[in-house]
Amino acid sequence: MYNIRIGRNLTIEEITEILNKYSEKKISKSTVHRWENNVNEPSATNLSLYSKAFNIDMNYLAGLTDVYSEREEKSFNNYVLCSDYTSAGMSADPIFYANADKIQLSDEFVGKYKGRKDLEFVKTYGDSMTNVIPEGATIGYVTDDILSQVKAGDIVLYRYGSDFGVKRYYDIGDSILFKYDSKNKEHEGKFVVYPKDEYLQIVGKVVIFNVIID
Repeated sequence: MYNIRIGRNLTIEEITEILNKYSEKKISKSTVHRWENNVNEPSATNLSLYSKAFNIDMNYLAGLTDVYSEREEKSFNNYVLCSDYTSAGMSADPIFYANADKIQLSDEFVGKYKGRKDLEFVKTYGDSMTNVIPEGATIGYVTDDILSQVKAGDIVLYRYGSDFGVKRYYDIGDSILFKYDSKNKEHEGKFVVYPKDEYLQIVGKVVIFNVIID
């Protein structure tokens, strides 16, 4: 955010005034200051304001690509951006969907999953899948009719009781094995197994993280 302002030779007052032309809710100078100093992270809605106000690709602002580019006149859709794993898989709830933060992504980036209401995004934590997914990456996953779509080796977001994880999926009969795929040698060959009971939920199949993987 700071680089955007400095690159355009704007003061905090000027950039705040510009953003407020696009915002339904008033943004204060102190809020912009906190964003620039990484005290608070702007919501997906506020990132969208920057995208529109300064003609910057939303994918770049959201960290889904490292390549800076200007916003093009192309088709976009909004998708649920979950604050953490505990809210993942809730897009089917109309009330949750209406009030959840959204991330705006181009149809070109999302590809065959464009416009799907069950496509959600969440930031990952830990290094259990760094052979495939960089630590701290934002992943996209589909949630509808998951068990009919998931096959051995697919990457899924799951919960078991209060435990959450992103791992490779393997059905082993009465249980599901979730395997690590990490660059960390301490995780080599590591897996967890949970029984197929009422505590186990396959929240979604991971299909996107910075690039489309399926």
